[in-house]
Amino acid sequence: MALTLAMGFVVDDAIVVLENITRHMEKGESKIAGCINGTKEIGFTIISRTLSLMTIFIPILFMSKILVKLLHALTVVITTAILLSGVIAITVTPMLCNVFLRDRHCEERSDEALSGQPTEIATASLTPRNDDLPLTEKAFEYVKQKYGSSLKTVVEHSKATMLIFFS
Repeated sequence: MALTLAMGFVVDDAIVVLENITRHMEKGESKIAGCINGTKEIGFTIISRTLSLMTIFIPILFMSKILVKLLHALTVVITTAILLSGVIAITVTPMLCNVFLRDRHCEERSDEALSGQPTEIATASLTPRNDDLPLTEKAFEYVKQKYGSSLKTVVEHSKATMLIFFS
């Protein structure tokens, strides 16, 4: 039960660090610079979040009521998971990002250089063409397009929408 509760904390820290590193890389930074700057930028937030969550559960360890004795193992597991989550998010996640994330900007420049065509760095886009997108990205773009068109229809026919909603 404790691991189930702690799973949200563990995944959340890593996702925050990963998203920040990805944001830095999309701005045009190299993989290493993106990992370092992204982790530095969000590191204090991860540490403060980890410590504040631990301060919620640690006092339970020092209570002496019967219910608290039953929850002692739960508290130890959650506190340990939160601590390890913070440490892993700051140390292991940036390393894995450096290993597994692709530096699209550098790949585009190297592809252009290999093709023998002149490179235009000022007009180079960091987003890939639609045919280069993986299947999941294509599906997301399709859903985004359909959602936009349906939202436009709902806004244009707001009276009918409200009538249907309240009926």
